[in-house]
Amino acid sequence: MAKITLVEQETILTFPVDSILELKIEEANVKTVQGRNTEWQKVEVKFKILGIQAIGDGGPVADYENWITQHIWGSVPLRLTDSPENKLRIWSEAIFRQELGVGFELDSGMWIGRKVRGITSQYDARGRGSDGQPFKRHQVETLLPFGDTSTTAPATTPAVSAPSGSPQPVAAGADPWGDSWKGDEPPF
Repeated sequence: MAKITLVEQETILTFPVDSILELKIEEANVKTVQGRNTEWQKVEVKFKILGIQAIGDGGPVADYENWITQHIWGSVPLRLTDSPENKLRIWSEAIFRQELGVGFELDSGMWIGRKVRGITSQYDARGRGSDGQPFKRHQVETLLPFGDTSTTAPATTPAVSAPSGSPQPVAAGADPWGDSWKGDEPPF
């Protein structure tokens, strides 16, 4: 028989809503989802956590450091429009750190390896704890640009994708939050 020693369970906390994480995109896969009346598609994204910028409830970052190098997931509907509320456009512009013009052709493979900042949300997972309450899990809800936008490329006018499929840069300052923000409070 194998011998094993009983150890104390490590506490793994779920990121509070509105925590800001530094992330790297490792996978972006299109999945088909069966809705109540119809099927629809989404882009499911696997992120590696590189760092923690802020905890949503103001708690200490050190309590969540065991998540660094671990993974977190997020997803957006596979529909790209110029609507200001279109989540796929918002995510793509944060990933590429620039505005995208009508006619831009997105391939989710263009996201792989890119760094972004993600804002978390929570959801009720299947199953319940000993207290009868649903388990809370975290996910990436939306994205913000990563790093200093002034180092991406020279400023040009908005355009659609280049022949190589890479996005075109836009005028400096197009990012509504700017990456010069380094304060204690989120930019919203």
